[in-house]
Amino acid sequence: MPRVFKYNDQVFQDPGEEWSVEDIKKSLAQTFPEIAQATVNEKTLDDGTVEVTFVKRSGTKGMQDPPLKTTGRKHNHAEAFCLMRYTCERCQHSEIYWNSRDGVTPFMCRCPACEEGNMVHSNWRQDQYAPDHIPTPGQGVWIDMPESLRRPVAAGRVKSFDGSEYELQGDERTDMIKHLTDAMFHPGEPWLIHWPGRNEEP
Repeated sequence: MPRVFKYNDQVFQDPGEEWSVEDIKKSLAQTFPEIAQATVNEKTLDDGTVEVTFVKRSGTKGMQDPPLKTTGRKHNHAEAFCLMRYTCERCQHSEIYWNSRDGVTPFMCRCPACEEGNMVHSNWRQDQYAPDHIPTPGQGVWIDMPESLRRPVAAGRVKSFDGSEYELQGDERTDMIKHLTDAMFHPGEPWLIHWPGRNEEP
């Protein structure tokens, strides 16, 4: 079942069903320490998506609301066209990714270095607005998921459960792929690419 996570007017994409709500809470607390003491509210939206909202407990000693990111740039999302640092929780590999669009970005993604850990959007308050940025060869760039990839990505997510107790067959499999395509991998969903070319080093 697709999930979406919310905190302080920000929306975070689901990194995968293998991540429990508590796992995601702990990960987000690295950027937003006050989340460690937050309560969790869940509700199911009309399209079947589970909306998980982290709510800061009022009156918690020593906890302060993080400063709101106000762009003043006539964008719909604070992270629009920003350079952001992602750091692997496992191997500490770190890279600067660029959000090339006015859209949300995941707070974590798979680490390209160790291929086992997850890169977490770290130092959130240090994101740099760079609408004219030219990516360097190999740099990670968030784009809108191409329409032609929505169904293949959804099918891949379903296939990842083959061989487990959650494997689906027949009409159930077809229906789940359609549901994920429509409800989770919708137009505007973030998709990570690495800029083509290579660095010319002596």
